[in-house]
This record gives sequence, C-alpha cells and structure tokens, in this order.
Amino acid sequence: MNYTVGQILYLLSTKSMKVFPVQVVEEIIKKTIEGTGVNYTVQLPDKEKTRADLADLDVKPFTDVVECKKFMLQNAEASIDSVLKKAGAVEKVFKAKNVKEIKEPIDKIVQNEESDGIINVDIGGGLKARVNVSELEKLKQ
Repeated sequence: MNYTVGQILYLLSTKSMKVFPVQVVEEIIKKTIEGTGVNYTVQLPDKEKTRADLADLDVKPFTDVVECKKFMLQNAEASIDSVLKKAGAVEKVFKAKNVKEIKEPIDKIVQNEESDGIINVDIGGGLKARVNVSELEKLKQ
C-alpha cells in the first residue's frame, strides 16, 4: 500500500491487539536489480519520538480508524464463531435425553375439601400451616 509523508496511520499490534497512531515521516524508494521497492519510516507516539521501519513492526496498518474497527470486529466475530463451533463439537459427547411433553393437564387435587374452611399449606422447610379461608376473605376487603 502507498502512503504519503506526513500521513497518520493506525497500527494494530498483532501481539497485543492494541491500536496506536503513527506518522509517516519518510518514504524510501529502493531500486535494485530485482526491482523497485518502497519502505516507509514512521514516528512512534512515545516521548523519544522513536522512528522505525514500518515493515519491521509486527503490525497491520490502517489509514483510518473506521477500517481498523471493521477489521477488529470481523476478527472478533470469527474468533467467537470458532469457540462456539468447538463447543458444539464437544457437546456431542453427551447423550441427548428425550424430553416428553405433557399432553394432558394434571387435575390431581392435593387439598382435601373440608367443610370447616381450613386448608393445610406446606410453607417449606418441613413446616405446614393451617389457614382459615374465611379469614383470608376478610383481608381482601
């Protein structure tokens, strides 16, 4: 890719997946018997204003943050898809159990009808309570 001197690039580190801006400060055109090549020197955003050959850096360069973001999202999505695919493959070690649907509603009466209006309620923890239904009716009013 061709860049211009003074242009800002956004470099995505392939090791840390961090993005940092650099400025192209030099374009070097090299002609050899094998052909012509172009190298770029960039200035890093550190206190020393370090200069480095772009080709020597372990980065993927982008000309704007939108393209960098697009690349990072595609990379993340591919990684997530890979993880889920592997989970799906591992899932096959489990035997699937047939879950039967309940076709008929259960109409079993668990509370005996008593004429005195007192019902027994299991309140959990091994405790049972006796509730007077007529007293509950009074609370509604």
